[in-house]
Amino acid sequence: MDSRYPNAVGDICQHTINNDDWEFGWVFRDSRFGLLDGDDKILLEFLCAVFHPAIRKEDGYWDEYLRKIQMLLHPDGYELYVSTRLSGRNVYSWRVLTNAEIASKTFLPFSVRYKDDNISVPKIGRAKRLSLVRLMTCKEDNEYLTTETGLNYNLPTRKAVLEDLKNFYTPKAYNESGKYSEETDFDKLCMKTSRKSVFDIIELYASYKDESFEVEVNAIIQDIGYKLIDGKLMSSQPQIRVELPLEPSLRGLIQTAERYFVKEDAESKQLALEKLWDAFEKLRTYYSPDKKKSMERLIDKIAGGDASLAEKFSTEFMGLGEVGNKYQIRHFETGKIPISDVRLKEYWYQRCLSLINLSIKFIEDNRK
Repeated sequence: MDSRYPNAVGDICQHTINNDDWEFGWVFRDSRFGLLDGDDKILLEFLCAVFHPAIRKEDGYWDEYLRKIQMLLHPDGYELYVSTRLSGRNVYSWRVLTNAEIASKTFLPFSVRYKDDNISVPKIGRAKRLSLVRLMTCKEDNEYLTTETGLNYNLPTRKAVLEDLKNFYTPKAYNESGKYSEETDFDKLCMKTSRKSVFDIIELYASYKDESFEVEVNAIIQDIGYKLIDGKLMSSQPQIRVELPLEPSLRGLIQTAERYFVKEDAESKQLALEKLWDAFEKLRTYYSPDKKKSMERLIDKIAGGDASLAEKFSTEFMGLGEVGNKYQIRHFETGKIPISDVRLKEYWYQRCLSLINLSIKFIEDNRK
């Protein structure tokens, strides 16, 4: 602390602007702020301030830093979430995660995530594997890591990935005799291991890199039906294919929702749900500004004169409408029950999208 100044503001201006003689990261070591060894709340509120629209640099890499910080916070039971918006930009607050949420947010590589699912990974040929190895060689760097006891150390990226992989299983590859056995050579592992293990390596490597790595990986694997999105390999095919109507506004809402939904983070799932619910509300007034008349006409098309079927779809539309009225579908709504579990957001998204998809098929069919 500089005794010439009565407060931290004067002290900071002198040593970061006038003289610029404080070393990088000084704020975390300054005992006045308690960021290093103070209460968790202090650090969490500091992080929320760092990502505030009035402070962050929009054309910088703040969203990449946010994603990595979220990954560090989740194991300790915390999350930064979008609490409101300022001039169309996200403002973040922090919250405590439930045990179930912590488990759902803990990173698991592809083969572990889908261990119990019958998911077929397409062939990754030698040329593609070689391109991936060359890309990872170009992106190689020293990664600064910390042990559970707080000891700092560094490793080349490929060695860090191998160590990460060992947390889940023993890395294996086919040797010259055709035996699937333990492999410690990174390049040989990439070239000779199973398809799902290649996906694991890509995801773990991506956890150390910026978005440019993601873009280059996707350029290599673009024709195998999978895409690296926010560090996870996912099917590049939407879960539900929507036959889009001609109206640009409705089409745009659904397309935006689908782009967000394929991402795995909670914020994207929330944005997907919001956009899709906006599309649902627009669909309900498709034929008329009078919602009741519009819905009667749409349900009549779907039911085809079947009174029992019409009643069931009327109940379905009303049920989803009640969900929107009772629960906090949009993050900025107040006085409603929040949906904190991302699995429930996915459920309401899929249910709403199914009904939209069915409705649009009947709308389009009647245009032919």
